[in-house]
Amino acid sequence: MRIKKILLALVLLVAVVGLACHRRDHASSDERIQWVIWENPKSLDPAMASEANVTETLASVYEPLLQYHYVKRPYTLIPGLSDGMPNYSKDGKTVTIKIKSGIRFQDDPCFSDGLGRTVTAHDFVFAWKRIADPKVQSDGWWIFEDRIVGLDEWRLRQSKAEISNYDESLEGLKAVDDQTLVVKLKKPYRQFNYVLAMIYTAPVPKEAVSKYGKDFSWHPVGTGPFKLTEFTRGSRIVFEKNPNFREEYFPDKQLADGVDLDKRLPLASGVVINIILERQPIWLSFTSGKLDWSRIFKDNFAAALTPDKKLAPDLAAKGIKLTRYDSTTQWWISFNMRDPVVGKNKLLRKAIGLAYDAQREIDLFMGGNAIVANQILPPGIAGFDFAKPPKTYDVEKAKEVLAQAGFPGGKGLPPITLDLEGSGVQRQFGEYFKDQMSKIGIQINVVLNTRPELFDKKRRSKTQVIIDGWVADYPDAQNYLQLLYSKNKSPGPNYSSFENAEFDKLYLQVADMEPGAARSQLIKRMNAILDEEAPWIPVRVDTISMVTQGWFKNFVHLEPGGNPFKYQKVDLETKKRLLKNF
Repeated sequence: MRIKKILLALVLLVAVVGLACHRRDHASSDERIQWVIWENPKSLDPAMASEANVTETLASVYEPLLQYHYVKRPYTLIPGLSDGMPNYSKDGKTVTIKIKSGIRFQDDPCFSDGLGRTVTAHDFVFAWKRIADPKVQSDGWWIFEDRIVGLDEWRLRQSKAEISNYDESLEGLKAVDDQTLVVKLKKPYRQFNYVLAMIYTAPVPKEAVSKYGKDFSWHPVGTGPFKLTEFTRGSRIVFEKNPNFREEYFPDKQLADGVDLDKRLPLASGVVINIILERQPIWLSFTSGKLDWSRIFKDNFAAALTPDKKLAPDLAAKGIKLTRYDSTTQWWISFNMRDPVVGKNKLLRKAIGLAYDAQREIDLFMGGNAIVANQILPPGIAGFDFAKPPKTYDVEKAKEVLAQAGFPGGKGLPPITLDLEGSGVQRQFGEYFKDQMSKIGIQINVVLNTRPELFDKKRRSKTQVIIDGWVADYPDAQNYLQLLYSKNKSPGPNYSSFENAEFDKLYLQVADMEPGAARSQLIKRMNAILDEEAPWIPVRVDTISMVTQGWFKNFVHLEPGGNPFKYQKVDLETKKRLLKNF
C-alpha cells in the first residue's frame, strides 16, 4: 500500500511539473504585451476618458490629432492623425488642421460591409459634438467649455431637445472638406494643442455609436494600432494588432533598448490588459514572470528596493529593470463645499489639515516614495513655488482651530464621512485617517465604494470628504488650476465645487499666459487663496517606481498620455532564456 502511495505521488508530481513546464513554454512563446491595471474601467468610450487607467487602455484603439514624442523630454507634441501641426491665424483664434489621407477605422460590424472606412474631418466634428452633448455627460466637456464659437450655445439647445441634432452646422467647428477641420476659438487658447493630443478628441465613427447605442462604451472602434477582441470585466481586456493601422515608425533610433526600429508599428502582436484589483497579486504575477510591467506598491518596497532605492539584487539577477521618476501625480484631501458641515466651516477644514500627518502617510503607505505636497502644483510643473514653506502638521494647533470652529474636542460635531474606493490598501488608509482625526476628537465614518460608485458620488456632489488626485493631462499649470475653477464644479472636474471670485479671475489670466515670472506670481496668490479657504488639503506628490522584465523592450514612461504600446515589444528569445530564472 505504501509503495502504491509513493508511486501515485510520483505520478502526480510528474503531472504537475509537466503542467508547469507546459504553462512556462506557452508563456515563453507569447509575444503579446502583458500589462496590468488595478481598477475596472467604467467605460471604453473616449468621451469618458478622465481616468489614467481608461486613457492608457483606450490609447490602444483611439488616436487624437497630435501625440507626444515617445522619447523626447521635455514632452514635445508631434503630428498624430494630423498632416503636420495645426495652423493658427495671426490673432490665434482660427485653427486649421489637415487630416492625414488614407487613415481608416478598424474593421467592425458597424460598417455596412464590415470593413473600416476612411476617416474624414466630419468624424472629428461628430466626436467633439458628443463631448458637448449634455445627454452623453462626457467627463471632457471642460476642455471645450466657453472656447469654441457656437458650441456652448449648441449644447444648451440640445439640453432642451428630446434628441440631439448633430447635423446642425456650427460656425466654430466645421469640416470644410474631408481632409480639413477648421476651428474658430472665442479667444486664443494657449493649451489647445495639448487638448488635440487628448483621447477625448479622437475621431469616433457615428456608425458605431448608432449600432451599439448604450453599449458603445464596450465596443470601441478607432484608428489605433490595436483593436479590441475580448473584454471580461474584472479579468482582462485583450487587443490584437490592427491590420488597418497607418504607416508609422519608431521616432528615435537613439533609444538604447530599441529593437526593430525600422519595422512598421506596432511592434507587438497584441496587448493583454490584466485587471487585478489587489496589489499583492499584481506583484506576485510580475515576480513569477506573468506580467511584463508593474508598479512597485507599498507592501513591496522593502522586497523590491534597497535602502538607497536601487533594485534588489535578487530581482536584478532575473534581468528585471527599475525605472523611477518624479511624477506629476498629486493627492489631496478634498472637501465638498456644498456640504452643510465641512463646506460651510473653513476653520473645521483647516483643523483637519493641521491634524493630518502627511509625512507619516508617505512612510506607511508609500515606503517613503513621495514628497509632502504644500500647494496646487507638483514640482514638475512650471509655476511651482519652491520657496513656499512646507505643510504644517500640528495636533495642538489643530485642537485650537477646531475649538474656534465651534467644536472644542469635537463636541457637537457629527461624524464626518470619508468616501474611499474599497480595496485592501484603501481600507488600511481609512483606518489611518480615522486615527489621525481621533487625536483632536473628530469621528470619521469610512465608506468603501466601487470605483464607479465613488465616481458617481463625486459627479453628483454626494460626498463629504474624499481623497482625490490628479495626474497631468498635459504639462501646464492650467491643467491643475482648472480643478478649482468655479465653472468646472461638479459634475465637472472641480469635485470640491469650490467657488471664489478672485481665484476665478486669476485663473482666467493665468490660463492665457506663457510660463514665466509674471505667471508664477499670480499662481503664488492662488496658492494663498487655497491656504486661506482650504477646499483642499494638499497631501503628497508621488515618486513612481516601476519594474519591467528584461525581455520587455523599448519601455519609456509617457505620463501625459498617449499610446506607448505601439512602440514596445516582447523579445521572445530573451523571454525564453530569462524565464528559466523564475
